[in-house]
Formats: sequence, structure tokens, C-alpha cells
Amino acid sequence: MSKIAIFGTGIDGRRLHRILRKKININYFLDSNPKLHKNFFFNIPVYSPNRSRDILQKTEIVYLGGRYMDDQEKYLKSVNFKGKIIKTSRWEYSYTKKEIEVREKILCKVLKKIISIFEKHKIEYLIDGSSLLALNRNQKLSEFTDVDIAIKDDDKKILQMLKSIKSKEIDLNKEFFFHKKKNHLFKKGSFKQCVLTSTCNSYEREPVNIEFYSEIKFGNHYYRIVNSKVVSKISKKFRECIKYKSYNNFKLCVPKKSHEYLEFIYGNKWRIKNKNWKNQDNKRRFKDIKKIN
Repeated sequence: MSKIAIFGTGIDGRRLHRILRKKININYFLDSNPKLHKNFFFNIPVYSPNRSRDILQKTEIVYLGGRYMDDQEKYLKSVNFKGKIIKTSRWEYSYTKKEIEVREKILCKVLKKIISIFEKHKIEYLIDGSSLLALNRNQKLSEFTDVDIAIKDDDKKILQMLKSIKSKEIDLNKEFFFHKKKNHLFKKGSFKQCVLTSTCNSYEREPVNIEFYSEIKFGNHYYRIVNSKVVSKISKKFRECIKYKSYNNFKLCVPKKSHEYLEFIYGNKWRIKNKNWKNQDNKRRFKDIKKIN
């Protein structure tokens, strides 16, 4: 019997499931992460395609969604998937109006608290990435996957600030990441990133996510580690010249040249929603760490 699957158990896979389950029966999830193989997600089995050739042979349709659809399609073809691949529109399975309202209420409450902690510890921060895009398009922050915040400060100050984040003041699931290896930009054990996630039933809606990450100045640019091979490289003019932008009766720190910065990241059509935008489209900011001298 033919089967229908969704690729991925992340935010896009979950959103696809919420809509598709009302119309069709989803038999399983596919995920390239081998650790998820033969686990269950929403009480549906998860299979790693390269370990489940028999499952792939029975699969008639695989639904893809999100910015990594091209990579997912290549992966499926690399494991000789012969069925139909459906690539969905970026916003075809987006948040409902009610879901945005719920997320926005939680997000604003938590974000105000986090910003107040930054200010208390005199941590320099900037709203970054898609969150800055939302502010300059007059969209709600809750319409996007998460809130991105870049912080640039002395690691000792950051570690002191993290004590407040770790306390019961912030009632969220918390993950903290530190640099495991020393390189010419960051010291081993220095702060890398914090991910804060609200508690909710992800079967019904997406949680609120707020991420803040550390950047370091090196020459005329600010850098952060994206992965073991890649860094984000941002000119100091987008980090050292700041202004404040009002959002829901509180103020957020943003680059003074926000429009120029957004053009650097997303291209000169950043004001227009692009359903075909892909993560590699902002490759200008990403550099090989070995080439940073």
C-alpha cells in the first residue's frame, strides 16, 4: 500500500502536519538525522531514508516545506527516492491568525524581560536577522520562527548576565552553548549562544523561540560562529552605530543603518516577501573560518 510522508520534524514539518492531517493521513515522517530513526513524533514513526529503503519504496508522496526544500529534495534523490515530491509554498502552511496572537502575547512578555536583563547588566545587543526584517516591514515578530539577537560584550559580563537568564525570572526551556574548541576568534569555553523556548503543545501550535548569540570584533568586522567551518561576518558600521525602534510600547536596539544592513543580508528586494527565498541567498555574510586572518 502506498504511503504519504512529511520530510523533517522541525518547525516546517510540524506546520505541514497541522494542516495536512486535516485532509490526508500522514503515515510517517522522514528525517536525515540518524538519531531520530525509528523514534516517534506526534505518535507517528520517523525513519531515516538511507536506513529505510523498504519504506522509501512504499512511499508515494513526500511533502517538503521551508527554506531547506532544495537540500531535502537533493537528499531524497541521492537515496533513489522514486515517488512524488511536493514542495509547498513558503507561506501556504503558515501560522494562523489565532496562533500569531497567542505567540505575540507570550513573545512580548518574555522579550521585555530579556531586554531588561540585558540593560541591567549593560549588555550591548542588537535585534538581528529576520527579526530586524519584521520590524522594518511592520510585521509582528511572532510571524517568524524566532527572535534573533546579537550581543557584543565582554565574556565576563555575559556570564554574569546568564545567571539572571538561568534564574526563575525567565520561565522558559533554556539551552546554553559554549565554544568547545579554541580558535583565532573565540576562546574555548566562551559563550556562544542561548536558545529560549516557551512551553506549549507543539501538536497544536509552535512555541515562542528567542535566540541570542555572541559576536566578537576582529579588525573592522564582527564575527560569530555558525558552525565548525563557517562564520558570520558583519561590518562594524552595522554594529557600532545604533538607534532604538519602538515595538509594542517598548524599545528595541537596532542598527542605525538598518535598511542598508537588510539589503546586505537579503538583497535589494528585502521589503517584498519572497516565497522562494533560500538560506544560501544571504551567503554574503557567511565566510570560511579558515580564510579569516
